[in-house]
Amino acid sequence: MATPKYKKYVEEMFQTHQEKMMKFMLLNQDYGQDKRKHKSLFDNEGKEIQHIVEDWTSKLCNQMEKGQNNAYSAKLADKFLAEVQKYFPYYHEIGITIR
Repeated sequence: MATPKYKKYVEEMFQTHQEKMMKFMLLNQDYGQDKRKHKSLFDNEGKEIQHIVEDWTSKLCNQMEKGQNNAYSAKLADKFLAEVQKYFPYYHEIGITIR
C-alpha cells in the first residue's frame, strides 16, 4: 500500500531539517521530564520548529485550498500535525505559559 502524501511530507521535512528535528526531539523528551526547567529553551527552539512545520503544512495543502478540496485541506493539515505530534508529544505546549 502506498504511503499517504502527508506522511511523505513529514519524512521529507525531517530529512531536510534533520539536525534541528533531532535536537528538538531530545529537548521534547527532556521537557516532558521537567517542564519548568526546560520551558524557556523549549519555547525558543519550538518556535523555529513551528515555523518549519507551518511551511511544510502550507506546501502540502496550498494547492487544495484553491479548488473544491478546501474542506479536505483542513483534514489533511490535521493529519499532518498528528503525525508530527507522534515525534513531538509536547508540540502543542510551545509558547503556553505554565503556572
